[in-house]
Amino acid sequence: MFESFNRLSQREKLLVIGFVSMILIVVLYGFWNSKLQALETLNTQKTELQATIDKIKLAQPKFLEKKAQLEAYENLLNENKQDLAHLMENTAKALNFSLDDFKENKRSLSDDFSKKKKKNQKELMEYTQSVTIKNVSVDQLSNFLEKLENNRYPIRITQLNINTSSTDRQILREVQVTVATYRNEEFKNEK
Repeated sequence: MFESFNRLSQREKLLVIGFVSMILIVVLYGFWNSKLQALETLNTQKTELQATIDKIKLAQPKFLEKKAQLEAYENLLNENKQDLAHLMENTAKALNFSLDDFKENKRSLSDDFSKKKKKNQKELMEYTQSVTIKNVSVDQLSNFLEKLENNRYPIRITQLNINTSSTDRQILREVQVTVATYRNEEFKNEK
């Protein structure tokens, strides 16, 4: 190959060297350009990632606050051993009236999509207690409901039906109240 190159005239040698140089320059330019484009792409990705990181850092305190609230509520659900019937009776007794017709119900609120539940898995349960109250004043009823819902544990009035007296609207002839509480319980596999 060098012998063939040496046989060329000076002008031909310059043309071959120029051609090879051009090929090298084009190859180097292509390589350099691809590296610059890759660097620009990386800089764009870096800018986008930095913006995402900044958003995450801005949202972190709010997330941690919500997480702490969720954990506190989860602890309340785990610790809740409240007996609704006992609580309702004691509250009614303190307000000088009595409760009748206790009806208790229990149901699972956990997703039941998977039939294969793991041992020691927690299930969210709802316990409801329905009662009838006769001949109670509006003030007594509102105090009763307020004391129930202001309990430390999650207790909610889910249903309230009221029949008033035809002579005195302040006396409630019959009130039907359904109260619910929620707790996490370990799933017991019956197999």
